[in-house]
Amino acid sequence: MIADDWHKTGIAGLLMEALIRVARERGLEQMEGLVLTSNTTMLRFARALGFQVRPMADDLTTKLIVKKL
Repeated sequence: MIADDWHKTGIAGLLMEALIRVARERGLEQMEGLVLTSNTTMLRFARALGFQVRPMADDLTTKLIVKKL
């Protein structure tokens, strides 16, 4: 989570890119996360980073985001 004062500064993208890089370096094959369906800003951000957004059959309020590494 990024504090409100840091929104729209690019820090979230830098942090996520670092996490993705380290995950790849450590041999992880996939990253996953859960995002509220109503959080359209985060879903758009995840898509921009290359995550696929998938519905969760048992919970319509949450989406699964997945990125193959």
